[in-house]
Amino acid sequence: MADAKPGDYDADGLDSSWDGDHSDLPDLTGLHVHHFDAAAADMGMPAVPDASARAMAKLGSGTRFKKLSASLAAKGAHDPAALAAWIGRKKYTKPVFQKLAAAAARKAHGGGSGRAESLAPYYRSFPLEDISIRSEGDGRTVEAYAAVFGVTAPVRDQDGEYTEELDPAIFNKAIADARPQGNRKSWRMGVFYNHGMTLFGTPSERHAMPVGKTLDMRADSRGLWTLTRYNRTELAEEILENIREGSIPGYSFSGNFRRSSPLIPRGGFKRDYRTGTVPHVRRVESTLNEYGPTPRPMYEDAAVIGMRAEQILGAMASDPELASRMISMFRDGTPLEPPSLPGTPRDGEQPPRSRVITHSGRPVKEEIQAARSAFLQRQHRR
Repeated sequence: MADAKPGDYDADGLDSSWDGDHSDLPDLTGLHVHHFDAAAADMGMPAVPDASARAMAKLGSGTRFKKLSASLAAKGAHDPAALAAWIGRKKYTKPVFQKLAAAAARKAHGGGSGRAESLAPYYRSFPLEDISIRSEGDGRTVEAYAAVFGVTAPVRDQDGEYTEELDPAIFNKAIADARPQGNRKSWRMGVFYNHGMTLFGTPSERHAMPVGKTLDMRADSRGLWTLTRYNRTELAEEILENIREGSIPGYSFSGNFRRSSPLIPRGGFKRDYRTGTVPHVRRVESTLNEYGPTPRPMYEDAAVIGMRAEQILGAMASDPELASRMISMFRDGTPLEPPSLPGTPRDGEQPPRSRVITHSGRPVKEEIQAARSAFLQRQHRR
């Protein structure tokens, strides 16, 4: 698209190229106005607006401005209204801004090698500081915060080593997508104990069944508030009793980070060994797969929780027999006890016979993911 013709600008300095859909704007996570100023200088663009732009009316009064501000916010820009005002003062068309955005991202994130999304699902747990079972009815409705905003915690996982903070808007899209709408009367959200896993991080047939259903969910100034109706099952009864007795110490949730600030660099975040500091990451947008009570309540334990999946996959990749046993667990269900490890047999036991390890030809990680998917589908059909 060519630049707009003279006189095509509105009172906010935005031309008709800003009409229509803005979904094709690039990811702007973590970018400030000064990043665009620096990119414009590198590209030889004017550093200050011209006289006609300076003489314009106060910015922020038009329909294009409001729409652009909302679109920039959705793309993760820092202070989207200020950025929209900056675009208007410069009288930049949409094609020009898209080029600037690409240059600003490369400059801000070291060559543009960063990524917005995490490579794998994550799990985060929080202590239950404010949980209650509603007194009215039959005592099966529980209020609890599944996440807390503005809390900094050390993390070490597939994204590297860093400190993490959840933005108050991180679940806005996930909540909007999950809430009842159209012909769907219920929330599209799973409620599981310990993410459907055993204490050892392996799939549990018993925990794979939902323990309740979401009645309401919202993000407030404190965190992600949930209202859950627990089922009339043996496991749900045990959980409710443990909540009453104070034995369930935490709630947790899982999902995939969609946008982070700053972008995740190639090779992950790393500690600066000269100063001993680690990068601080603000998670801006995330999906929300499920939530529920957990025996691992502390957010500072997220480093251990985040590492577990990658450690297991790494061990399986180097040990075909371990990989075979783990795949069998996904296919057949997993007991609550940890899997036995190879080694010297106990007294009275016969040494195990060697087994032929067969492979599908796929990488171990893909084999595990396929087996886990089949396992969950079987549980869903039961």
